Amino acid sequence: MLTLKYSQKLKRLPIYTCAIILLFSCGVRPVVNTQPTDNGTARWAYTEAIKQATIWDNTAAAIKWHNIAIERDSNYDAAWFELSKLEFNSEKAYHYAQKAVELDSTNLAYRSQLGWQMVINGDEDEALRFFNKLLLDDPHNYMNYRVLAALYSYKELPFSAISVLDSAEVKLGATDDLVRYRLRLLTEVRLFDRATRDAEQILAEDPNDVDALIIMAEQAERNGNEREYLRYVRRLFEQSEYPFANKRSVFERLTADIEFYRRNYFDLHTLATTLRREYPDSYEALDLYAKHLIYTGEIGDALQTYKSFLDNPNAKLETFQMIIDIEGYLQSPDSVSKYAAMAIAKYPMRYCMLRVEVHC
Repeated sequence: MLTLKYSQKLKRLPIYTCAIILLFSCGVRPVVNTQPTDNGTARWAYTEAIKQATIWDNTAAAIKWHNIAIERDSNYDAAWFELSKLEFNSEKAYHYAQKAVELDSTNLAYRSQLGWQMVINGDEDEALRFFNKLLLDDPHNYMNYRVLAALYSYKELPFSAISVLDSAEVKLGATDDLVRYRLRLLTEVRLFDRATRDAEQILAEDPNDVDALIIMAEQAERNGNEREYLRYVRRLFEQSEYPFANKRSVFERLTADIEFYRRNYFDLHTLATTLRREYPDSYEALDLYAKHLIYTGEIGDALQTYKSFLDNPNAKLETFQMIIDIEGYLQSPDSVSKYAAMAIAKYPMRYCMLRVEVHC
């Protein structure tokens, strides 16, 4: 209840003010519209478009409001620019970027966006000229160097691409992306000494980088440094990013050279063990490891290695064949018969491919 004192005061207030006071005193809150009202300007529409894109992640609504901004003011360059970014891969994006540059040719962001659109539209020659000019006006934008280097590389001008990346390093300092990209280019043009320096720089930051390890291993092999070469190969074999097919190819190539095999037995044993450990469910990895044991005279260990894989879902008829061959070599006819029967039971349609021999 309002007191008499306040009741008398209310008589002297405007009627709408009294209503608000009464509503609040009763616990009722008036609904206030906090949504800004469209004032019909291009700036308002542009601001709404930015909010739709950045706050609510609503690209469709953002595009709609940018178009409204342009309808209200066709010279609103920022809206043209934002449309080019939002519709980056559409055919209209080039037109939008071009219009933004026409309206403000001093804006470096607008020009960079137009250059990107030239690349996307397949106009590499024009983009090459454009980015060379842009680089003079905007020498501190790393992406301009990156795009220009990529364009030179695409045009099969790797030395020009390397020169651009060198210039970027001088002006902006070395970045991880720059060094990695230059490393690939240096390798392509067989500038191995420079590639090695970049690889060392990468490995200082990431000791497990596969590309850098490959470069260092290849350089050591070219220099005839077996110990250094195998050191990098061991590290490569420990990296899951380095494909198993590559590891198998390297291992088979190294073990094919008997003299190299003898000189570096312990290193090659480490490689074989690494393959077996890193790929426990791969028959190919097991086969490489077991054959390594056979080549080095550890026949019994090789036999147990093959037998240990029989319960693995990836076991093959070849697994039984290797067991049968070794048991035959060891003159164990009962074991040969046992594993031959097991193979036939498991692969009844392929038993004719099985080779059974017992050495006397």
